[in-house]
Amino acid sequence: KQQGKPFAQLLHEALITPLGMQGSSFELTPEVEQKLADASMWTYDGRRFPAPRFALGTAPAGNMYSNVLDLSKFIICLLNDGRTEQGAILRPETLQEMLTPLKDAEGKPLSFGLGFHVQDLDGHVKIGHGGAVYGFSTQVEVLPERTLGVAAVSSLDGSNGVVGRIADYALRLMLANKEGNPLPE
Repeated sequence: KQQGKPFAQLLHEALITPLGMQGSSFELTPEVEQKLADASMWTYDGRRFPAPRFALGTAPAGNMYSNVLDLSKFIICLLNDGRTEQGAILRPETLQEMLTPLKDAEGKPLSFGLGFHVQDLDGHVKIGHGGAVYGFSTQVEVLPERTLGVAAVSSLDGSNGVVGRIADYALRLMLANKEGNPLPE
């Protein structure tokens, strides 16, 4: 409203296009729908059924259609202090503020900055964000000090915990490889 443009259009112009994320959108366009994976939902009694395809109406908090290749471009931008090959989309100090944990009323750091969780992975600062809509779960995780990142996705509803563990395992594999250590089981 403040920019005089729909949210999806603004994000496409300010983020998706500069990052070269050609397969991503906040709208389910025919081009996006054509490449969208078939997703499933499940019930406690073991039945599975196709996930519905519609916007949940929560675009600023989710509903971005993307893929791991495009999400890797976002990760690279984070690792480059908000810069792309075409120039900066964020000032480094703005990104740093986003990655600084907020504090509670007593001044204790929380585990979230602005849009990113800030956690520990085996002694390394890990930033990231997860998401889910009907049938899909996604996790983006980055170890800024080690210049490593991963995007993990699933086309099964309610699989956030599994996707998060896969992302952490991938980071541990990359760390071990980078440091010349044995790979974790």
